[in-house]
Amino acid sequence: MKKIIVAVLVIAVLAGAGLIGWNVYEKEVIMAPENLIVGEWTSGNGIYSLVFTEEGVASGNLDVPLLGVVSFNGNYTVDEEASTITIVYSLYSISYTDTKTFVLTEDTLTLTDTGTGVQTSYTRLVPESGTQNAA
Repeated sequence: MKKIIVAVLVIAVLAGAGLIGWNVYEKEVIMAPENLIVGEWTSGNGIYSLVFTEEGVASGNLDVPLLGVVSFNGNYTVDEEASTITIVYSLYSISYTDTKTFVLTEDTLTLTDTGTGVQTSYTRLVPESGTQNAA
């Protein structure tokens, strides 16, 4: 009987540890902004689009001061504490660094330019299969 009780206690402890581990993993890895931002986003007017990959690559169309709407390819980093995303890209051999504050929900990404205060909201595009992009 003691062996059964010990076995049940060991199983309960292992299950509890696994559950705690999963909760920490979900909070710190899956739900981290740098992982939730991964995917394809489009603005309400369809002019602006952004694609963020797990590897830190960003591409899409942005409104660049003095240049207008341009396509870009670059890299991005997320500062979770400051709620900012910084995109570094080159256009016409000139390097640009664009930092924006962000508010991120499941299906909406709102970026605010730190210099001008202009806000743009993006909606996550859902693949034709009906499932969201992996985060």
